[in-house]
Amino acid sequence: SNPPSHYVWLRDHTQVHTGPTYIIARAGRVHTGLYTCLAHNSYLDSRTQTTVQLTIYYPPEGQPSCAVHPSPGAVTLLCAWPEGLPPAQLQWEGPQGPGPTAPSNVTWSHAAAQLSSGSIFTCTGRHPALAPPALCTVTLWEPLGRPTCWSTATMGHQFIMLSCEWPGGEPPATLSWLDEQQQPLGSSSSSTAVHLLQAQEDLAGREFTCRGTHLLRTPDSHCHLQLEAPQLDVAEPRVSVLEGGEAWLECLLRGGTPPAQLLWLGP
Repeated sequence: SNPPSHYVWLRDHTQVHTGPTYIIARAGRVHTGLYTCLAHNSYLDSRTQTTVQLTIYYPPEGQPSCAVHPSPGAVTLLCAWPEGLPPAQLQWEGPQGPGPTAPSNVTWSHAAAQLSSGSIFTCTGRHPALAPPALCTVTLWEPLGRPTCWSTATMGHQFIMLSCEWPGGEPPATLSWLDEQQQPLGSSSSSTAVHLLQAQEDLAGREFTCRGTHLLRTPDSHCHLQLEAPQLDVAEPRVSVLEGGEAWLECLLRGGTPPAQLLWLGP
C-alpha cells in the first residue's frame, strides 16, 4: 500500500507479531493453526485482512513395529507406525517381492504352504519429514526339536500339574493338552502349556498327550506322558541291632509319575 500500512498477525484472536512478515524460527506442531494478517492504513482510513493456514509436518515417533499372528493354515503379518502428519506410508516386502502398502498400518496374509523356515519379511516406513526410511523385519522360523512333557505334584499333593514346553520359533508354537480320547483339556497357549488335574487313584496308568502345532511344521509334534503310581521296596523288612549300635533302614522307590517323595514315619 502507499502510504505504508500497519500490519498485525493474530492467532486465535491473540496478537503474535507486528509487521508484514511473520517468521517462526523453529516451527513445531504446536504452531499448527489459522493465522490472520490485519492491515490498517490510517492515512486512507482503510482496513483489510487475510488468513493463512499453517500445517506442520512431523514424523511418527520411534520405528515401525512388526508382529506375526498365526491362524490355521496361514499367517498374517502386521506392521504399524501410528501418528505423524501426514501418516507414514508403510509397505511390506517378502521373498517373492513387494507386498501391500497403506498409511499407518498394513497387513499381509500368507498361506502356510507358501512359506519356508527362514523367510524374511521387511516393512518399510516412509515420511516426508524423514530422509532415510525406517524399517522393521520379521524372520519366520520353526522351533527346534519337539515338545517336552513332565508332571509335578502341587498344593500338598492335591493336584497334579501337567506341563509342556516347546520354546523358540517365530511365531511361537501353539501347545495344547489332550486326554486319551484326543479331546482337548483346557485352552491352548504359546510356547508353554499347563493343565491341573485333581489327584485321585484312577489317574494311575492314564496317558496324556501334548500337541504342538506350528505353521512351518507338518505334521504336528507330540509328547506323551503316562501317570504311574510309585512302587516302594525295602532292603530288609526286619532289622535287628545291638542296643547302642547303628540301625540302617533302607527303602527303594521305583517309578512314579509325577515323582514321589519319601517320608519315614516312626513307631
